Amino acid sequence: PLNGSARTPAPKRSSESRTSPSWVTDPPSREALGKETVQLQDAPSSDSGEEVLMPSRHPSPARRREFSPASTEESPLLTVPTRSPDHGAPTRPASLTPAEPSPSEQPASPTPAPQTVKELSVWAGENRIVTLPEHEVDLKASVVPAPPAETTYSYEWSLVSHPGDYQDEIKDRHTQTLNLSHLLAGLYAFKVAVSSDSAFGEGFVNVTVKPARRVNLPPTAVVSPQTQALTLPLTSAFIDGSQSTDDTKIVSYRWEEISGPSREEKTPADSPVLRLSNLIPGNYTFRLTVADSDGATNSTTAALIVNSAVDHPPVANAGPDQTITLPQNSITLNGNQSSDDHQIVLYEWSLGPGNESKEVDMQGIKTPYLHLSTLQEGVYTFQLTVTDSAKQQSTAVVAVTVQ
Repeated sequence: PLNGSARTPAPKRSSESRTSPSWVTDPPSREALGKETVQLQDAPSSDSGEEVLMPSRHPSPARRREFSPASTEESPLLTVPTRSPDHGAPTRPASLTPAEPSPSEQPASPTPAPQTVKELSVWAGENRIVTLPEHEVDLKASVVPAPPAETTYSYEWSLVSHPGDYQDEIKDRHTQTLNLSHLLAGLYAFKVAVSSDSAFGEGFVNVTVKPARRVNLPPTAVVSPQTQALTLPLTSAFIDGSQSTDDTKIVSYRWEEISGPSREEKTPADSPVLRLSNLIPGNYTFRLTVADSDGATNSTTAALIVNSAVDHPPVANAGPDQTITLPQNSITLNGNQSSDDHQIVLYEWSLGPGNESKEVDMQGIKTPYLHLSTLQEGVYTFQLTVTDSAKQQSTAVVAVTVQ
């Protein structure tokens, strides 16, 4: 007895009725939640007026309360007072809290179906080759299939590789046509990516920029001296063609003697300098032809004059006038004082003009010395003629007086 009053014992409950309501572990459906409800029903009261909250197997529609995992945070706690096993009196109520469903018990959220990305066929055009000074190229992307009506594709060009000294950046890279300029010599690789909300594709193209073609300038043949003259006894000379020029390099020299006196030794040569020897008097013309690495040629000529040796005419000297007195009737005239710059090859003595009828004995008329005898009283003149190697002649007259 509590508080000295009799208490009507509550109806005895079976072990099933004393068990706390169990919670469904499988995710409840709307139909199951409609069936699995818990009704709060008043238990028979004791004399103290306390109520015992009991689950009802047949809850009335008015007292029915539906709850789901989403409403557990706002659901009220259900408390059921329990009795002591020894006295049957109620003890501290136990709190009944709905169990949180485990991850495996959570209802699976619907997974969105993966979106399919369609592959585009992208062609960035044929590989391009340009030669400086041309430095501009236009690249245009072509896409199959074409974009749907009232839609467009997005384009993005990028430079995959380029010459190391190329510094310019790609401008207007988000257009279908890429305009390139100020390209340097070298190889460039470009990529274009084309996309839409549900499609994507890539294309590649190479651009090769070749160095500017070299404009070959023909060589210029130069000889030095262009005209020269020499005089025997000099018989050798040289003509220099090493001053010939070209924009790159002269690879060959060819000398030809195109005119000159007939002689056994001609002078072909393939060196920059032409060396001549054993020349004879005459006029010569030589031609120099030079060629560069591209096969371009140029020619010029040089003139050479070889003069005979300078040969002055001889100077005849018959000696001073002579006088003898009879009975001396002989004398020797000396012409060895005659001179020439080279050599006198012939001496000739004769009676001078106006004396041709006189009789005199003359010996050595072909020598420098003329011996005269059988002279008679009177005046005689004698003439000496000398000849040099060039057949040049000179004469001198000497008088001999006989007293």
